[in-house]
Amino acid sequence: MSEPAKYQDFGERVEQLMKQKHAKLDDVAKATGISYEMIRRYKDGIAKPREKGMQKLADYFGVSIAYMGFGNEGFQSNGFVDGVAKKVREIPVLTWVQAGIFNETGELEYNYTEPAYDDDYPDDVYWVRIKGDSMEPRFFQGDLLLIDPNRQAKGGDFVIAREEFESNSITFKKLRSCFDETTGKDYYQLVPLNKDYAIVDSRFKNFVIQGVVIEKKEVLI
Repeated sequence: MSEPAKYQDFGERVEQLMKQKHAKLDDVAKATGISYEMIRRYKDGIAKPREKGMQKLADYFGVSIAYMGFGNEGFQSNGFVDGVAKKVREIPVLTWVQAGIFNETGELEYNYTEPAYDDDYPDDVYWVRIKGDSMEPRFFQGDLLLIDPNRQAKGGDFVIAREEFESNSITFKKLRSCFDETTGKDYYQLVPLNKDYAIVDSRFKNFVIQGVVIEKKEVLI
């Protein structure tokens, strides 16, 4: 069975640019350093690259990265914060399932994006949308969290985490570092801000940090 074309618009754009350049899949692969198979998946609309790969394609075809990623609707503008211009960047919004398996696949597959001011964030940051009320009253359902999967988490950080070996068990909590005087070992807890929810303790349930929250976008209506 063939894979579904989830990124048809992007695939059609790659195909059109290849025609304009009279390029074959092998030509694009050699020039960009991206594998032949991945270029084929891009052209067929099955996959879409992260920012580094998108930039390589844009450079090869001689177009902007915004056009490469989003066509004529590419979002290019500058914001001004404290008098300093900052580039606005479109960042993928992942489902919780996609976020749970991201560290295993290394592939950012997504259906839509949300803009953010780019403060030199890594290429593979992504948004997730909060579900539930376990982090109220500071975070509410529908708010967007910007996740850095590369940042080293420390006590006091807000993180997304999953149970070890369970990619579908991802959760959003505050990380607390603790010390067990009986064993003389450090341990960690995932702490909800809503007291109606239970704390997850690494002494009794292993969990893996998927990323650190670096920005929040509130839903106001």
